[in-house]
Amino acid sequence: MDLSKALQKALVQRTVVKVNRCYLPEHNYDRENPCYRDIFEFDGNVLKYYVHRNLIFTYDFADNVISVSHCGYETNLTRDRLNFIFNEFNLPIRAHLRLTTLNRYMLLHVYDLPYEFALMPNAKFKVTNGSVKPIEDHTVRMYRCVPDRLTMKTLIEKGLAKKVTNSVYVMNDVVFVKKPHENIYFEVKYFEDVGLLNYVPKKALTVAKLIA
Repeated sequence: MDLSKALQKALVQRTVVKVNRCYLPEHNYDRENPCYRDIFEFDGNVLKYYVHRNLIFTYDFADNVISVSHCGYETNLTRDRLNFIFNEFNLPIRAHLRLTTLNRYMLLHVYDLPYEFALMPNAKFKVTNGSVKPIEDHTVRMYRCVPDRLTMKTLIEKGLAKKVTNSVYVMNDVVFVKKPHENIYFEVKYFEDVGLLNYVPKKALTVAKLIA
């Protein structure tokens, strides 16, 4: 059974569907209770999607809210499985990986937004008539970002972003700062939360306060 058919079966029958038997080194092989790479499970009104026992996606049909997480595995498999589930529900989101000289980031691109979201490691969105809106609360750690210098240049040319200094930009009333030694731009809140505020230029902090 392929993933699409397994998902449809889970949706129609509101049951647990397991696909792609696999072997995990940390578990002893058991023919009667094998491991499965992909598991779809219904819990009340919530669809849960597990990959290698990690919950990467939930859809709360009662509240029309989706939750997304890479669970610490920013890999091609996680990216591909997220894009699969986004496509199955016709959600205007795509996941991709951004590799820098120092780090790997799982980014979410929402079609009608100029910036992206970095999963650290989770995100939450409200689904309304085929569109999605980010939900930001204490349970969510995602940050607005621009993946590289070329993208930022394009946004400036389109009039969507404004340059303040060589490393500070403003877009949609959000201040973006280039991360040291990496060609990626994050909102100021990211630097606050990860303890890198000392790397943020004073000009960026001043602009951020004025906007707030």
